[in-house]
Amino acid sequence: NGDLLVSERARMNKAGNEEGRSAWGANSRYGFSIRRSHPDSPWALRNSGTEQEAKEYPLKRVRLSGFLKFLESPWSVLGVPLQEIVNGRGVTIVGVSPVTEGGKTYAKVEFRDWSPPNLVRNVDVSVRDGWIILDPNEAWAIQRYELHLTQPLESTSSCRIEYGDDRDGLPIPKRVTVRDTADSGEYRGGWHKQEFEFTEIEFREIPEDEFALTAYGLPEVTESHPLHR
Repeated sequence: NGDLLVSERARMNKAGNEEGRSAWGANSRYGFSIRRSHPDSPWALRNSGTEQEAKEYPLKRVRLSGFLKFLESPWSVLGVPLQEIVNGRGVTIVGVSPVTEGGKTYAKVEFRDWSPPNLVRNVDVSVRDGWIILDPNEAWAIQRYELHLTQPLESTSSCRIEYGDDRDGLPIPKRVTVRDTADSGEYRGGWHKQEFEFTEIEFREIPEDEFALTAYGLPEVTESHPLHR
């Protein structure tokens, strides 16, 4: 559901023990951010708000650096829905051509001059050119892509998605690998790799109360607190 979200992230030490945890959440009434300094400590409120920006912030935050970046990878690039890209919104489509790999035929979409919208951080991103490989027989899910960026630095970003079983005709990602490589400057040749593996995805009805502050032992929101970025 686009209005309901809870995501937690633990901070671990070198010994593999949890030292603290942060959580972001949103429901139909408000958005919030909380944290605790120790697994046995109570949760403390960082910010909350009922205005639209406060309700959208947790989703943008998790889409930027949390699990949503990987869960939504079959149909989004840099947090932007695939539909917006192929429709040419803020990007120039160079061409679409068939490619055959492993006995299957895919569609390759090539584009240039793309400036994705900022999600949360005030960082300009510019893509000189890139391509996306789609599977027309699997709900047009992204198989992999490669982007050549000029901002925030000259670099190449690539992503490969491996899929598990389908759910109601939709492919479910099993493993997502993202690699960023610097193409110029003092960091030329340096790279950063992220690999996210889904070991279990569960589909069930969840009451909205589980997306509220009361689920963490905190009182409900009665007024907005400043939004800290």
